[in-house]
Amino acid sequence: MLDIACSARIGRSYELFALTLFFMYITVISAIRLNVGTDYGIYENYFSSIRDLGSENLTVERGFTFFIKTLISMGFTDRAFFVLSSILINGAVYYLVKKNIDSLYWGLAAFLYICGGFFFNSMNLVRQFMAIALGIFAFMAYCKKRVFTCLMFLLAAFLFHSSAVVLLLILGINILLNSKKKYSYILLLFILAVVVSFSGVSPFINRVAALNPHWAYYVGNKNTVFFTERNSSAVFKLIIPTLIVLLGVRKDYEMDKEAELKVRHNFLYSISLSGSLCYILLQIMGYGIQPVYRLGLYFFPFFIVYVCYVVGKLKGTRKTVCKLAIILYFILLTYVTVFLWNGSGVMPYESIFSLEP
Repeated sequence: MLDIACSARIGRSYELFALTLFFMYITVISAIRLNVGTDYGIYENYFSSIRDLGSENLTVERGFTFFIKTLISMGFTDRAFFVLSSILINGAVYYLVKKNIDSLYWGLAAFLYICGGFFFNSMNLVRQFMAIALGIFAFMAYCKKRVFTCLMFLLAAFLFHSSAVVLLLILGINILLNSKKKYSYILLLFILAVVVSFSGVSPFINRVAALNPHWAYYVGNKNTVFFTERNSSAVFKLIIPTLIVLLGVRKDYEMDKEAELKVRHNFLYSISLSGSLCYILLQIMGYGIQPVYRLGLYFFPFFIVYVCYVVGKLKGTRKTVCKLAIILYFILLTYVTVFLWNGSGVMPYESIFSLEP
């Protein structure tokens, strides 16, 4: 419905209403959930432990514990945590889409948000996704040249989840993209990613994980393959995303070549391309390995923006075919991942209204 409203160009106010209604709807769905996601009970335990025993014995970051302590001091229950985290996460993506994507592609962005798996993951990996939301605000400030504000949001993200340090990759790659040899650097990064993929990334992850108290449990634990086993079929999740990024880079190269000078894209375009490259390169290096997949989620919002940019560059039939291919691919991916492979392991949705009186 959102896609139809925006594609018809019925007016900015109607399009904005449709976008706002969509994000309000999924925010409510997320906020009133009950026992959704395997980590749901963990956050309830965090809340009760901090309330009853304090945070000294918890291996979680200080920003997260400070947030919980603030809610407790204000007299709220753990319900407030799920409500406020839902508002923060979905509100950040809403802000990103509204400010930086042409309204013609708001429906496509909303579709990618759901069927790309980001929304479903946000209801489970809550602490990490709160860090991702703060990272979105950080780079929106960076695009406006507000460096201090960007650093404060990045620090806040790190204090919610230490893995947020991976967001600094965007800054590093963005520097390379502003070089005259940016296409050579992009090619080199893809080659390195493929080499690492074949050589194996698990040993490196194990060493890093051993330094993280929250993940140290998984290292050397024979009951879990969280850090070691690769799901080879996950390579199929890379096909369309990789082709989209390569298509966008090729279009840039053709524009540069025709103009015989560097194409001056806006700052946000450069950041979205940098984030998309981070997402794709991480997935290539560690496809099918959970920690790498989770790190890649930090960059998926920027991938959404970049996909809409790439589709917007195409003309006529090519645009229609590309958009249709993206939609069919992610519908199929969602069906296979959630319903076919997981089978009865899928946790049914429940809301707080299903609680017994």
